[in-house]
Amino acid sequence: MEQNAYELDFLIWKWIFYLFLMCRESSYQNSYKCVKTAITMVLNSTSFWQGKIEEARLGEKVTVPKNIGLATSPKPKDSGLFRRSVGEIKGQIADWRATVPETGQCVHAVEYRDRYELHIDKYDPATNPVEHLLHDSPKYGTILLAGTFAVFAIARILLKRK
Repeated sequence: MEQNAYELDFLIWKWIFYLFLMCRESSYQNSYKCVKTAITMVLNSTSFWQGKIEEARLGEKVTVPKNIGLATSPKPKDSGLFRRSVGEIKGQIADWRATVPETGQCVHAVEYRDRYELHIDKYDPATNPVEHLLHDSPKYGTILLAGTFAVFAIARILLKRK
């Protein structure tokens, strides 16, 4: 059974409400801490990142703040969807990628100190590294291509000398 984004949002808010009631009735000394823990537990699910991946597929860039109100957003690695990756150096802490099934694309999550930025790469570097360099990272694709030509030119010159 596939659920749309609105149904998932409703389920998440429903769980947050139930957890809030549970915290209110519990013996927690600090209700703020209880609510924060409860919300973090709800958000630490695969559905959170599935929703963000869907947003990225539908639009341009998606920014996910690391702090969402009282809670912190879940880490991509905890979702089971993302794997550690590399990307163009832009001051980030880490890069994460999730394959979009049956499309050849991937979602690239760039982790900064205070946020995650997600965008879609036309080609997944894990399955199509050359296409990824040429289409999604043309600057590095050009450098790689120029380096390859330079190596062949030097090899040709060295072979002619012999």
